[in-house]
Amino acid sequence: VRPNSPELRELLAEIAEGASEREAQRIAPYEQIRLIAEAGLGRLRIPVAEGGAGATLRELFEFLIQLAEADSNVAHILRVHYWFVEAQLQRPAADPLRARFLGLVNQGHILGNGFSEQSDRAVGLYFDTKLTPDPSGKGYRLNGKKYYSTGSLYASYTQIFASTPKGTIAAATIPVDRAGLKLEDDWDGFGQRLTGTGSTILNDVFVAEDEVEDFGDPDRQETPSYQYSFLQLFLQALAAGILRSVRNDAVALVRRRKRSFSHAQTAHPTEDPQVLQVVGEIAADSFAADAIVLAAAD
Repeated sequence: VRPNSPELRELLAEIAEGASEREAQRIAPYEQIRLIAEAGLGRLRIPVAEGGAGATLRELFEFLIQLAEADSNVAHILRVHYWFVEAQLQRPAADPLRARFLGLVNQGHILGNGFSEQSDRAVGLYFDTKLTPDPSGKGYRLNGKKYYSTGSLYASYTQIFASTPKGTIAAATIPVDRAGLKLEDDWDGFGQRLTGTGSTILNDVFVAEDEVEDFGDPDRQETPSYQYSFLQLFLQALAAGILRSVRNDAVALVRRRKRSFSHAQTAHPTEDPQVLQVVGEIAADSFAADAIVLAAAD
């Protein structure tokens, strides 16, 4: 499914159907994530030559606003997935990890994450989660607990960040059904309730050598990139999509009202200039939010 295509509009309409009921009744959108994966939307940003749709950043964020308008939970679930893809696109073309990880995405896998921890060490990049050599001499063992693992409940792979015995930071990209890995939908904090933002528990999980990327010294000077800005702009795209849905709700509310007021200027709310002004202000805010997000994407 390509950006701004009739097929995409049909898919978004299908995802939007029942979104408010899912939110109210806490029905996890597994089916909606499956539809997105089967439509190939997880690989929008991957170049055509490497198996994707070759979408620009602007086209991706246009899609994310549209998806958040349909169901903001579904859009939020995919935040780390698209960040993972974007990180691979920053690798050199000859980097074997680029081909390996983009290959997972091209196979239809959705990526989750295990980064944040409730650690006593709040300053600096440090993880209580440990990656240690397996006693057999082949691969590693992963132990620890993550929280705030947005999207992982709906993913088939997850990327877990951990400390190594050498004092470096590494990430293990592994399937979520690996023995010893457990995902819990136990998030009770702020934010959206259906994003799978719960705990990831790692109990002696085996990790193969080629599933690990060592990032080196956590205090090293990083090469400047837009990766963290991408993550933040993603949230602004969600907000823009939610504002679109507020606009839609306002329009629907006015259209279904039959009764006006004694001091109104017209008999029908849809013709009342004061009512239309309020709806127009909401629509103008929505238009501005779209424009800001897409200008930043450019």
